[in-house]
Amino acid sequence: MIRHTILFKVKPTVSTQGVENAMHLVSDLKNKLPGILGMIAGACHFHDNKNADIFSDKISHGVSIDFLDQESLDNFFRNPVALPAKNAIVNIAEEGYEGILGFDLNK
Repeated sequence: MIRHTILFKVKPTVSTQGVENAMHLVSDLKNKLPGILGMIAGACHFHDNKNADIFSDKISHGVSIDFLDQESLDNFFRNPVALPAKNAIVNIAEEGYEGILGFDLNK
């Protein structure tokens, strides 16, 4: 299993509806791509004031997708079906693609 996670801050000019639309496109990928075991997407909540002070000006939302294996993750990166969802996130993120922090955890 591979957990693919991205963190980003939504531009202040993006409406709540714009954020919801982007998150819906991402969530809908589980019905369109094979090998997605689970997914969660939404606003980040910080556990204490220290973390909120450090991160809230850099991160507001995240997406975490669990993939069955490397082949499933590679398909997510290459498959054009995923492009509208990925582009929606880039479009709402401050600094676009450059404003997104992504990482994978392998189990």
